[in-house]
Amino acid sequence: MFYLESSDKRQNKLVHISDTRLFEEAIDKAMQLLDNVGIIPDRKRIKFELVTREQMDTHGKIYIGLHFNLGFGSKIWVVEKQSLLCTISTLAHEIGHAWICQNGIKVTEVENEGFCQVLSYYVLRTEFTKEGNNEARLVRDFADEVYGDGFRLMQRKLDCLGWKQFIMLLKF
Repeated sequence: MFYLESSDKRQNKLVHISDTRLFEEAIDKAMQLLDNVGIIPDRKRIKFELVTREQMDTHGKIYIGLHFNLGFGSKIWVVEKQSLLCTISTLAHEIGHAWICQNGIKVTEVENEGFCQVLSYYVLRTEFTKEGNNEARLVRDFADEVYGDGFRLMQRKLDCLGWKQFIMLLKF
């Protein structure tokens, strides 16, 4: 298989909790990629935090990202020390949850997680690197009833409709 070198040599860097500049760049990149397909949340209503593995583990399952609906807005946690591409992909997933909440969209848990997995997959596929391809394959083939089956359900809808109609379907 042929892969291009990452266009951004920092894609393989670990994002450390003390490196807020690089985390802000990851947030900007995720927002830009989602904007390209019509997912435009109100960033002022989202608080982003880079957290330790220990902080994240206080919420049960082993997550790498977590969205908190605060009613008036959202808080998004992302675990530190991941590659930049994985961080951007995780941010896209969690921003998807924030966008769903901001738009008052009512979907099942499977549709919600599936939609957010589609956003993560989209980000991973935009970077034609070995890491991006491997991570995208993990999303696509995940055997979980909520995340995996939800992804395949929502990806089929996206494949049939395209982004614009897919987003319209979610909103109405």
